Amino acid sequence: MRNLAIFMIVGTFFNQGCNTIWNPWLTERPLQCDATNPQCPGEQQCNLGSQLCETADLAGDAVAFDLPPPEGQPFAAQVSGTGLDLHGVWGVSSVDVWAVGYVRTILRFDGNMWRSQNSGTLDGGLFGIWGSDASHIWVASGNGNVATWDGVAWQTTRTLGISSVALLAICGTSSKNVWAVGQTGSTVQWNGNFWYKPSAAAATLRAIWGYAPGEIWTAGDDSSVMRWGGSSWTVKTQIAGGPPWYGIWGVDPEHIWVVGESGLVGQWDGSTWTKYSLGTQTLKAIWGSGLDNIWVVGAGGTIFHWDGASWSARQSGTFLDLNAVWGSNANNIWVVGAKGTILKGP
Repeated sequence: MRNLAIFMIVGTFFNQGCNTIWNPWLTERPLQCDATNPQCPGEQQCNLGSQLCETADLAGDAVAFDLPPPEGQPFAAQVSGTGLDLHGVWGVSSVDVWAVGYVRTILRFDGNMWRSQNSGTLDGGLFGIWGSDASHIWVASGNGNVATWDGVAWQTTRTLGISSVALLAICGTSSKNVWAVGQTGSTVQWNGNFWYKPSAAAATLRAIWGYAPGEIWTAGDDSSVMRWGGSSWTVKTQIAGGPPWYGIWGVDPEHIWVVGESGLVGQWDGSTWTKYSLGTQTLKAIWGSGLDNIWVVGAGGTIFHWDGASWSARQSGTFLDLNAVWGSNANNIWVVGAKGTILKGP
């Protein structure tokens, strides 16, 4: 089987607003750098091909690494009972898992099988699900509404000021701190009593992850990654016209990953971004149980695993797009995707 290549660029993603500061002396006398010393000043990145610090639009030569063919047993296919695309998965435990998708699809796994659930008055496609416990679960919808599970039934809540704007992801840190993000940079927050609308971003936001009330991270179009510090959003990286990020997950504020188009992965260490590529397929979601157990899924049945030292490709048993991943622990990983695909592994 042909080996899959992994490409890596080490450096710093640049923070780009309306204007870019230009340093002529750096253009005339570029600093040297290499893979062992990739740090560059300001908004520059290390071009590993020329071994020079260059502006971000010039950096881009990649070091190629061979990634072995997919290993391990394929993930086990589950009977979902639907042929509709699924876009979100989350659970309370390994025997209480929820999945959501198009046309108000809500499924629940009870430890034995997946069953369709009554979605109440919720309309549109469902794009994300998160909960703080078995009686507090939220689902983001394509029409700007949020459905809430109270342990008995689903109820629809109309979020403030963003009706008809698709919410594409939802996450939180407690039952009184839940965030949803979506098109046109829309962000809404549930504070335990009502939804309100903090300041929005400029680009569509497609993924969100939370560590604490003052540590909410979101990612989306224009390569945007933003952080909510408790009162306002801070742009951590943005590349105008850059590829979108589709997934974000972290262990703490100093260990955060984003995934997106063309196999791109960004890793934040608290001060610097490292960017690398796992093949060429679009990566759509990321989840982990710790620093040594991280899972990434994407287009064409793509599954990758990080063991703390290296990435490896895993067999999914399908070529359909995989849209979301979640696990109850390191040994119970659930993946959902196109045409009702549900996989369990590893």
